[in-house]
Amino acid sequence: MPVDTKPASRFRSGLRGLLLFVICLLATLCVLFHRSFEADQVLFSNDGPLGANRSQAEYALSNFLGYWQDLNWLGMEYPGLSLDASGLMLASCCKLSPDFGPVLFAKIYAPVGVFLLGVGAWCFFRQLQFRPWVCVLGGLAAAPHLHGSGS
Repeated sequence: MPVDTKPASRFRSGLRGLLLFVICLLATLCVLFHRSFEADQVLFSNDGPLGANRSQAEYALSNFLGYWQDLNWLGMEYPGLSLDASGLMLASCCKLSPDFGPVLFAKIYAPVGVFLLGVGAWCFFRQLQFRPWVCVLGGLAAAPHLHGSGS
């Protein structure tokens, strides 16, 4: 009985397509977000103001339980950081460096979101069993669209 080698070939083809897609997407993101590499530039993001993130940077992990925001006249109590990708990314950036962590988060938040959107679109097109080049083009088309819609 002949051995069917088609699944291994398809897996290798999918892995090669994913690698090609990740390289193309990273190159595209480097072009779109090239100003983030400059030391004095931070991308605008209204998800969390830089001052508020910076004031709570040294308490990154305890902020999941709630925190007191004293940037206002009397301050206000917040229920806590949400346990999602952006909250975990903010906490990990602040844990790495309480001084530079909020700035690092502001620099990488939008590119990481666009990257995850592109990978998700690539996986969606892959599940629809499109050809690998269609998956790559679909993922690349979906990713910068998020960046372009906010400007």
